Amino acid sequence: MAALSKVKPTRPCIPPVQPRIEPEIVFKLCRSLPKTDHPAKILQSVEWFAPGFEIVQCHFPDWKFSAADCIADFGLHGLLVLGSPVHVAGLSCTALASELSQFAVVLSCGSTIVGRGSGSRVLGSPLIALVHLNRELERSGDRPLAGVGAGCQHAHRHGGHRGNWDI
Repeated sequence: MAALSKVKPTRPCIPPVQPRIEPEIVFKLCRSLPKTDHPAKILQSVEWFAPGFEIVQCHFPDWKFSAADCIADFGLHGLLVLGSPVHVAGLSCTALASELSQFAVVLSCGSTIVGRGSGSRVLGSPLIALVHLNRELERSGDRPLAGVGAGCQHAHRHGGHRGNWDI
């Protein structure tokens, strides 16, 4: 996967409040997710995936809030930046599923490492997290996922510095 250091937003951004960064793997679905926890079978419903990061923000001091506060603050989302999509068609789903559960993320600010994450920290695999989210949506009576879903890897305070993340 490619580093995101060259990704530039397509529009100016309003500076976020108390920003944190969450490196993610973003999935574009081509069909409904199967009712399985088998990562290679889950990948058969994925058109492409891409490295990305979400800038989250919080209007509550020191990120102290209740679930209701979070909803009132529109879920804390600020901005989602995507890297280049990797199309799944033609790739080995078994090998790719293994890579997605084993990859590592290192978040740095200059030469200082400020955070680490991995695919396995998200319910064992971002693919399992995707199916889990789908099941919870169905259980609560919401429509299942269609289109794009994301698996969060790690959150960290940004502090206004320019940084990089490598996969």
